[in-house]
Amino acid sequence: MSGFKLVPYKMNFGRSAWQEISYYRKQRAAIVANAQSLLDTANSSLFGALQNQVSGAANNAAQVALDRVNALAQATKNNINTQIDQAQSVLNTTSGSSVNTVA
Repeated sequence: MSGFKLVPYKMNFGRSAWQEISYYRKQRAAIVANAQSLLDTANSSLFGALQNQVSGAANNAAQVALDRVNALAQATKNNINTQIDQAQSVLNTTSGSSVNTVA
């Protein structure tokens, strides 16, 4: 059911008072059930939106952390390459000169 359907209360003199009360209670129960259904739908929609927002925030945080780890790995790699290049240049300069190893 969508929306509320309020029916004006009309006395039907073909029914007893108990039947009228029972009919009115059934109408009220239907209105309450419809309202509960609408609230459940709204709750589900809001919960889904919140889940998506939390999931998106978690994904963003994970991506930032991954970017930081990758930047650190790249910086470490560059540092090691620099050290290797320096060691290589030291080896190249010393290999050109003669070293007397005989004492």
